[in-house]
Amino acid sequence: MAIVKTISPKIKTQTHLSEALSYIAQDEKASDVFYYRCIHQNNVSKIAKEFENNRIVANQNKGIIASHICQSFSPDDNVTPELAHKIGIETINRCFPDFQVVLATHSDREHIHNHFIINSASLLDGKKFYDNMDVLNQIRKVSDELCYKNDLSVIEKDNVTKYSPLDQSTLNAAKQGRSWKFNLVKDLDDALQNCKNKNEFINYFQTRNYEIKFTNKNITFKKKGEKKGIRADTLAKQFGQKYSKNNIENKLNIENSDNINSDKEEQKKTDYDNKEKFQIPNYDYYNQIAARNWKRYEKRFGKRVIIRNKQFSNPNIFSKNPLIFTLRLIRYILNRTQKPKQKRIVKNYSNAFRNRSFVDFKNGKRIVGNIPYRTIVDTLGEAVQIKLYSWQITKLLNNRILLSSKIDLKTGTAIVTLKKTDLKRVEAVLNVPFGSFESQAKLIENRKIMSELKRKNPKLSYLLVTPEQAESLKEHCVLFASYKKGDKINIAFSPEDKERVLNVLYPNREDKKVNKETFFKRNTVINRKLKEKSAETGEKLCYKIVLSNQYKLLRNTTLEFAVFRTDQGKYNVVFLESQKSAIEKALNAFVPKSPNINQNTKINL
Repeated sequence: MAIVKTISPKIKTQTHLSEALSYIAQDEKASDVFYYRCIHQNNVSKIAKEFENNRIVANQNKGIIASHICQSFSPDDNVTPELAHKIGIETINRCFPDFQVVLATHSDREHIHNHFIINSASLLDGKKFYDNMDVLNQIRKVSDELCYKNDLSVIEKDNVTKYSPLDQSTLNAAKQGRSWKFNLVKDLDDALQNCKNKNEFINYFQTRNYEIKFTNKNITFKKKGEKKGIRADTLAKQFGQKYSKNNIENKLNIENSDNINSDKEEQKKTDYDNKEKFQIPNYDYYNQIAARNWKRYEKRFGKRVIIRNKQFSNPNIFSKNPLIFTLRLIRYILNRTQKPKQKRIVKNYSNAFRNRSFVDFKNGKRIVGNIPYRTIVDTLGEAVQIKLYSWQITKLLNNRILLSSKIDLKTGTAIVTLKKTDLKRVEAVLNVPFGSFESQAKLIENRKIMSELKRKNPKLSYLLVTPEQAESLKEHCVLFASYKKGDKINIAFSPEDKERVLNVLYPNREDKKVNKETFFKRNTVINRKLKEKSAETGEKLCYKIVLSNQYKLLRNTTLEFAVFRTDQGKYNVVFLESQKSAIEKALNAFVPKSPNINQNTKINL
């Protein structure tokens, strides 16, 4: 488990920066120090001055001049300093590839932790590094992925809600029975039970001396006579998510206001004939951050390769016939060797293109791209591979799409590596149906994973799972290949990962290899999540005692429940009321065996 947080106060002076660098690089605390993109090594004063010089050049020597972030690992994971340092370096490569960073791994305390000090000016384009919640959440996501890959625990925070404490005046008024906020919560409970639509909800509060503003963005309540009002989302932070705007709208069967203009937005996304045709696709929150970061690389590398000559993009120069290809290759080599030195420069391509192009005549391969392959793979955002013809690659390069490709000179086809967020742009430039490259990228990635798994171990394990379970395995960074089989998915994975796969899919299962303490801890976490969800939604928690055979039926389902063993060998199952019918349906499948009674046996009553 790794906790990522910002160290306060912010670094705003050169003196503070020197002190922070000196602190994290102490020999008594640091087991290892790594200087990323720093010219001077093991010299704190020179590194601080180097940071300052780069900020001055980028005109970013104001305000916060550096950020200090800490990545702490749980003592229960038994993380070694070497593993922690390795995870720290991978975090830098993924999150801060364009910035100067000093990483120090401290092992002087019970919990091993990494310190990152990041210079505020980017070496790529001089833009400033902002240490805000969006960036911090992205770093946490990357940190969690690295923990999954290294078999470390991760904080499960899906159902965790942060509540703001009530101020003292509100608490004092509540003790005397004069708090209008507490009365508002009671009225809200009553309104959500009795009101069926938005108009009834507004009328309910207006008749009780409230001023209510129900807009697309907020719901604001104000008691007549009070100076200030309160928003529903602010009330939810203090009294629970049951009173948030989204939950109120769901209770009243109101369409979510965030999706009112969804049709217009979808039309904008699919309109590739106007100026907005190359906007960032709306995948998910983290991919949007990664796509915005990738735009900075496009400004830097996009103009480096522009191919004006059609010779490279002509599909007729390639041939599947080895003899014809060999003859053309010999002619190409002879033409190059016979040219005088002063005319050897290939005018068809720019200098940048020739620098980033490499021909392997022996294997008939050519590497062409406008950005290094490792930059595409290592930076934020998912990288994918698709198969194209060489003449299609020239179109992409001329449209400043960043890619790295390996062209087969015999067939004229190429495997192209690029960012997933650029697939929509590629489809627009090449004028192909939307979504065609996404399915092709999944197929290529699946074959690549399958060959990698078979190389490590020819005998693979297979399991039939639902699409939701497959997504859960991806979130936990489990490496597997997948094949559709009806409504479900057949996944192939390494036998070494079998225990990990089963723990992800069935977290409350009982296994002989799992000791009682681990089984209890695992279900305690699930039980806490169920209680938090019950407090947020107001849904009732249910309990049921089942037999061991009934529990075996439950653990093979995807239902969410916690389970605890009793002294009598039975199991106490905890679940939400919404899961009650599904739980009972699964339990009804169990039919106890009736005792075999011989007809000749006499029964004494």
